[in-house]
Amino acid sequence: MKKYATSVMLMLMAIIFLNVSPAFSQNFEGKVTYNITVKGNIGDLSAEQITTMMGDKMEYYIKGGNYKNAMSGKIMQWQIYVNKDNKLYEKHNNSDTILWTDCTTNQDSIINIELNKNAGQILGYICDEIVVTTMAGVQKYYFNAKLGIDTSLFERHKYNSWDEYVKLAKAVPLKFYLAGNGITFECTATKIQPMKLDDKVFQLPADAVYSEKN
Repeated sequence: MKKYATSVMLMLMAIIFLNVSPAFSQNFEGKVTYNITVKGNIGDLSAEQITTMMGDKMEYYIKGGNYKNAMSGKIMQWQIYVNKDNKLYEKHNNSDTILWTDCTTNQDSIINIELNKNAGQILGYICDEIVVTTMAGVQKYYFNAKLGIDTSLFERHKYNSWDEYVKLAKAVPLKFYLAGNGITFECTATKIQPMKLDDKVFQLPADAVYSEKN
């Protein structure tokens, strides 16, 4: 069950984020902070235990086609997407090994995608909603077209159907919701901070052991 919980948490992190721009004139470079709420349970793991593992906050950093998710939990440490590799790398606090996932493939299958206009408001932005129904459950994304993204940077990012969401929304999700197997995750943006980022933020440790995620 812990292995399944970790997979769900990684999907949660992987699903998020591309480019937010307060000026709406160029791709966003900087940091977005999200609050995470967990409800339900996965097997014997309660919502409280899952929150302890993954944290209740996430900091997302983006520069060009690379992004990093920094978690606040006791198990999950970070995730880095390297655009040139089209791979998602992840680090856990309880292991020195860095795992990677090939983003050219998607382990889930989409059943239906629905677009709903004016479905909510986040950080002052009126948001449209995209509801993605998959074999694994339901995903809901809330976005505003003013917070645009460069879809060409992530068209190979098929992992978790991210390329399909980007193709339709063309915007960063300010909130998203995942439900399936008796558990729900909700991520809501609380702060958007444009800033220049050093490339070292997305640099992978050179001396680490790397292994493909099973």
